[in-house]
Amino acid sequence: MTAFLLSLAFVAGVLLAASAAGALAGRALFPSGRAFALERIGWSLALGCALIAAAVPVAFISGLAPGRASFVILAVLAAAAGFGFRVSSFELKTPSAQPETRSPKLETAAAILLFALAITGVLVYTIRALTEPMWSNDFLAIWGFKGKTIFFSRAVPSRLFDWPPIRFSHPEYPLGLPLLYAGLAFLAGGWDDHAMALLFPAFQIATLFVLFGWLRRRGVSKTLALSAAALVALFSPLYSAFL
Repeated sequence: MTAFLLSLAFVAGVLLAASAAGALAGRALFPSGRAFALERIGWSLALGCALIAAAVPVAFISGLAPGRASFVILAVLAAAAGFGFRVSSFELKTPSAQPETRSPKLETAAAILLFALAITGVLVYTIRALTEPMWSNDFLAIWGFKGKTIFFSRAVPSRLFDWPPIRFSHPEYPLGLPLLYAGLAFLAGGWDDHAMALLFPAFQIATLFVLFGWLRRRGVSKTLALSAAALVALFSPLYSAFL
């Protein structure tokens, strides 16, 4: 248990560091200001994960030891791009506000309930995701198999593409997710597909930030935006262990 918690802490630290780098890079993609704040938070994780995945082939091509060096180089370049090419702010044109039809107390109570439902969905999925290592067919036969092969081979071996006995792993599929798995393992200091399951609750949280922020930016009421977030958070087939 102690070893798992330590691995989990390392993975969490890597994701937080990657999200921070993604937030700096996101300055080149999202305007400043409160309107885009929640969307920037969500997309920061996506951009950070892209940096983690990209750092793996960069390390292999440059001859660097895979791990921190290549990731730091990419993170610094992404941050420089964020500061050098920042998107200008612009005036948002949102729909006219609709007249209030409910009492403020009822709106507040509804918002609290919906927020609690969204948090419940996140907590339930996090518990489900972290109770055991990832075990879906696609993880074992495709994405996790390729990521583990890349990590322990310290390369992208040609057998992933041309060796008939592992044709089941779909050589034609893109390597983005396997490279992300390998990059997480390199940065966290070892392959632990139990701790790496934290990646998907993090994606769930980022999705909810983007969804809620996008709806609010488009002029949707807070209650309706929270309803959408709660529905997505509680939609268990989307966040099943098998998927």
